[in-house]
Amino acid sequence: MTEPLNETPRLNAKELFTKAAVERFQEKVSDIERSDLRHYNQLITHFDDKAIHAALSKFQIPIEARVTVYGGFTGQFAEFLRRIGMRVIFTDAMAEWVEQTRRMGFESFKVSAQEMPKELV
Repeated sequence: MTEPLNETPRLNAKELFTKAAVERFQEKVSDIERSDLRHYNQLITHFDDKAIHAALSKFQIPIEARVTVYGGFTGQFAEFLRRIGMRVIFTDAMAEWVEQTRRMGFESFKVSAQEMPKELV
């Protein structure tokens, strides 16, 4: 016999990516469970410059490469890549993250991965 479906109301997918949802998640006063949301890993991951630099070198990926971050969310991973020396183009389907990263100095585009123009790839 299987367990019954959980009847607890959940946020819809678009709501999970809003700035307000991220703030609730970070403040731990929300309806968002850490274990259920792998896409929130960017918020709790501490990117190690030396380890990533070594991994990129091992695979002969130049640090000064121009890279596109698809679905960049809050911009934390994009900021990390820029910090180690990469030239980053940021994309996300949500305007609030695109505007935030533009204010951070990124070349940013409101576009989903499915809509990506070949000029940005």
